[in-house]
Amino acid sequence: MTDPTRYQTAPVELPIDDWLFEAHPANGCGVCSALDGELSQARKRGDDRKAFLVAAEIRNHPRDHR
Repeated sequence: MTDPTRYQTAPVELPIDDWLFEAHPANGCGVCSALDGELSQARKRGDDRKAFLVAAEIRNHPRDHR
């Protein structure tokens, strides 16, 4: 039997799946265009949390613009 670890180990960093950041803005939608700009800026800054939230908002934005 081995002794339990009695010290803190380094955290495990899991890779983030790229599909979390995939978003396809609707053509001609001003809201989607603005969100797409925010997504690009967040990705450039390396702000994964913001990029995920914006990508999710684009994915959840209504596509029926009648």
